[in-house]
Amino acid sequence: MPKPSVSGVNNTQPLSPMRALALLSTLQSADIVLPTTDGRKIRLRRITEPTAEQKSLLQQLSMTLPDSLEFNREWFRHKPSL
Repeated sequence: MPKPSVSGVNNTQPLSPMRALALLSTLQSADIVLPTTDGRKIRLRRITEPTAEQKSLLQQLSMTLPDSLEFNREWFRHKPSL
């Protein structure tokens, strides 16, 4: 009987490409905006915590997620209005 991985996910069945993409598509990033006392704003971009199944998939793909992402000031400054 196969043993669960360190993450607790049983890796007996390979994931289809469609299932792998579906799993990874639920990872999200969000900006935390903190106002300062002098009127400026501090923006922190963070990534949601992956599930055990997502962690297992990322490990199989030899990928890691950063704790935070760099905020792209140029994109924000030139963001087209809708």
